[in-house]
Amino acid sequence: RVEADLVAACGRSGIRKIVIVGGSPATREELAAHLGTQLELRMVDGTERRTQEKAKGDLAWADLVLVWGASELNHKVSTLYTSVPPPLKRKVVHVPKRGIAALLSAAVMHVSGRG
Repeated sequence: RVEADLVAACGRSGIRKIVIVGGSPATREELAAHLGTQLELRMVDGTERRTQEKAKGDLAWADLVLVWGASELNHKVSTLYTSVPPPLKRKVVHVPKRGIAALLSAAVMHVSGRG
């Protein structure tokens, strides 16, 4: 399963904290159920207003930020995470495909240095 692959890749890379930006409420619940016991997750509703300060806090906290572009995600929210300077940008992954498997596969590729 892709969830196990992500947990293993994160373990090898020292990644514990992941922010996921976007996704439907049901999808975010499913991700929390599958990954929340093994990784620390912050889920950001991509349809609600987000302040720059909160986004900066998320970026500072996270080891990895997944911006799920093909999901419920307003441009104003995604930009808070994708338009950051290079040191932070290295931990931000834009995922343009739908589906949990696509999101987690992109994360595995990035964490493994293949993305």
